[in-house]
Amino acid sequence: MNFEVGTLFHGIKLLRYCGGGAYGEVYYGEDISGKRLAVKIVFKEKLGDAWQRELKGVVNYRRITENAPELLQLFHVEEDADVFFYTMEAADSATDDVYTPDTLARRLQKGPLPQGEIFRILSAIFAGIRCIHKAGFAHRDIKPDNILFVKGVPKLGDIGLLSSLDATLTQIAGTMDFLPPEMRAADGDEFVRRISHPRNDLYAFGKVVYCAATGNGPQEWPTVPAGQKLSLPLKFFLRFSFQLCAKDPLKRLDDIRAAEAELNEIERKLLYGETWRDKLRYITRRTGVAARGNFLHTAKWLVRHWLIVSLVLLTAGAAVWYFWPEPPFDIAKVPFKTYRNDEVGFTMDLPLDWEELTYATAQKTIKEAIDEEGDKLPEIERKRLQFLDELLRFGGTYIVCDYDNTFPDNITIQTLPIKGEEYQNVSDDELRFSAQQLFRGDLEYKTQIYDFKRTEFAGVPCIYIDLSHQPGVIRTNNYLFLFRDRVMSIALTCKDATYQQRKAQFSSVLSTLKFDKKALELSESLKTRK
Repeated sequence: MNFEVGTLFHGIKLLRYCGGGAYGEVYYGEDISGKRLAVKIVFKEKLGDAWQRELKGVVNYRRITENAPELLQLFHVEEDADVFFYTMEAADSATDDVYTPDTLARRLQKGPLPQGEIFRILSAIFAGIRCIHKAGFAHRDIKPDNILFVKGVPKLGDIGLLSSLDATLTQIAGTMDFLPPEMRAADGDEFVRRISHPRNDLYAFGKVVYCAATGNGPQEWPTVPAGQKLSLPLKFFLRFSFQLCAKDPLKRLDDIRAAEAELNEIERKLLYGETWRDKLRYITRRTGVAARGNFLHTAKWLVRHWLIVSLVLLTAGAAVWYFWPEPPFDIAKVPFKTYRNDEVGFTMDLPLDWEELTYATAQKTIKEAIDEEGDKLPEIERKRLQFLDELLRFGGTYIVCDYDNTFPDNITIQTLPIKGEEYQNVSDDELRFSAQQLFRGDLEYKTQIYDFKRTEFAGVPCIYIDLSHQPGVIRTNNYLFLFRDRVMSIALTCKDATYQQRKAQFSSVLSTLKFDKKALELSESLKTRK
């Protein structure tokens, strides 16, 4: 039954019908004071005996919202012979002409959430879930349709299924696409069905994260839309969703505190970027989770087959403890770090998230790349890896500026066994030709030079070359510092798309360059040469 729009219902003027389901209807209304609100009317007869449970969930929710601004506020709960109803904050209108509730589902009809808003929206939704769980309850029906925007803030709505975390459930509640697979299975573990509803909230939130990040529906999890660029926010939130919604319950991120810690990690990475250490920590942690899940599965099997357990207990236990992964080492971070080169004698400051690649790490990375790609690895990429190996083997330095799997922006520092006066005495045309030909041979580059000049930098004669070995793809800024007994190269090589950003950062780094007194003395005699 529908109440006629424009009539009074228990002192509330019904202004617009918003929608309804099998058991109730929602209206946009106005009370006697002119306050705009939403009212949900639930029909007792349609719910049968379950109406009392639904009303109890509403009453419980009303109690926990009084000091919880992150939750949808309820103003009044009442019942009569036929219905019970409650008034609550009205959602913002998604349109200007006619009131249409602004929900996450409606926003996702236009595609994924903007990258600049997704963390704010998802963290606000998570704050509501955390508040409900902290009060000792579970929502049990988290989905985009039930997430309303009130004054721009997302809040959980449709709270009739709210239940105590200690309650024993006799039936499944919620929306199927947002329920864990073990809850939907006809042969699922009844014990799991009854006790896991707080964990179900986190599973449902994982599906919400997926929908918000990709614009897909929950039934399309875990696919990514074709053509959608795998940006850092998308990468982090997809990982988060995959952890929350892992098919295996024993490998699922189902603890509210652990989920909060993961969100905090995502916020930090969005602000400061992801380091090699972060990647290692993530891989180690997921390996540990997988090992723990497999161990628990094994333990359940062993309990059911206790006779076998008695025969293999000692050996199985020793193996599990032996292979259990060590927690990753963590070290306090500072905004900047100082790089020192003792071979030449200079220092310069580097952003903290730029990582110096050691020879041992490079060998491992190169081996993994070659083993993984095999014959599919392009010859030019193979030779690049060989160049990196040779650079580090002979004392060069390779500093990673980002972690793009296709091509990482980097800084290389190496000394060349050439006396500085040889470069000082060579004409500009000869130097240009030499730079163009340097990598033409084995790597088959088509070098193009954009800028070339002789200058003095940090008190040392210097040749600056702005060039590209792959025009339109990769760009290089190379500074050749001239000393009596050697030439030192400090070169930035980056993707053409990030060139302007990296060039500004590189210039800032080089402004901190300081040579030792001995290094300055080795360059002094070259300053007066023509």
